[in-house]
Amino acid sequence: MPTKKPGDNFKRDITESGHNWHCFLFLFRRNKKRREKNRADKCSAAACGRVKMRKVNNKMGKNTDSNKLSFKEKFCWGLGTGGNNMYTTLVGTYLTGYYTDTAGIAVAAVGTMMLLSRFFDGVSDVVMGAIVDKTNTRWGKARPWVFISGPLFALLMFLTLAVPQSMQENLKLVYAYITYILLCCFINTIYFVAHNALLARMTLNPDERIKATSMSQIVSSVTTLIATVIVNGLITTLGWAAGGLILGLIICIINFIEFFGTKE
Repeated sequence: MPTKKPGDNFKRDITESGHNWHCFLFLFRRNKKRREKNRADKCSAAACGRVKMRKVNNKMGKNTDSNKLSFKEKFCWGLGTGGNNMYTTLVGTYLTGYYTDTAGIAVAAVGTMMLLSRFFDGVSDVVMGAIVDKTNTRWGKARPWVFISGPLFALLMFLTLAVPQSMQENLKLVYAYITYILLCCFINTIYFVAHNALLARMTLNPDERIKATSMSQIVSSVTTLIATVIVNGLITTLGWAAGGLILGLIICIINFIEFFGTKE
């Protein structure tokens, strides 16, 4: 059995402590590298998150100059609402009186016609929304329908207020059904759906949409007062058919202004 020398224990302790010290340095450096890597990954992830958020904000139209609307665009879009108010004033205030007093159609028949037209109006809204969504032209999806609705308004407003007096009462009612449903449930739907869809396609910025809507409300209030005077004056001066045609032409011009003054 070998005998231990006096310095053997001291040498072994030094060797073991040196080994442990090297292990400690190795682990410390490795953990330091891991901490630095984790910190770099977090910074990279944060930067990536900021980039993604910036892209989302750009997509949603926030804080981007490209989604800002000019005063001309806001005014032209809001003016379209004023043109539609002229149609609403005519139909809501004067049309029933024309049917009953001038065209000679029974009040009950007129009431039934307007009630049934609500069904067609609900269906046409859904159909027109799908048509606008599938439309793809060089002018966009909604603007072409704003343009098309202008001449149709002029034509149908003239025909609606030109019920032939020589017709029998049943034929007058059929004529009134056809022209009223075409005007209120189709032509007005074409314009109204396209007009509302146009704002969503003009800008994605919610602040700009609010400003455009505010402009529309201001123009709407002014044109409602003007429409009441114009409609009454045209009917009194020119008669129902000619007054309806002039009013339809005014709406047509306003729709053209909205078409050329906006962009998607």
